[in-house]
Amino acid sequence: MRELQNFVERIVVNLAARPDRELSDEFIAGILPELQRNNAIRPTNSLREQEEASIRQAMQTFNGDKARVAESLGISTTTLWRRLRRMQQNNDNPINQISSGN
Repeated sequence: MRELQNFVERIVVNLAARPDRELSDEFIAGILPELQRNNAIRPTNSLREQEEASIRQAMQTFNGDKARVAESLGISTTTLWRRLRRMQQNNDNPINQISSGN
């Protein structure tokens, strides 16, 4: 997740310095050459799995307080509720941490 944040920050900084540039594949390749390597790091988990892990961790950290979880994840409480519902539907055994709290 941190690596993605670094990529986005580098793109933003470069676009801010040169606002006339178009966000093209070539421009991104120039700022992020590591994306062009064959041995680029690939995540072992899907984006959805990473999202669910982040939600589970935040639910545990904030003892199921959904308002605080949503705030810490930078999403609305409505979005959090939708994600939690999807997570429960996708799991045969619901996790107490997901359904507990506010």
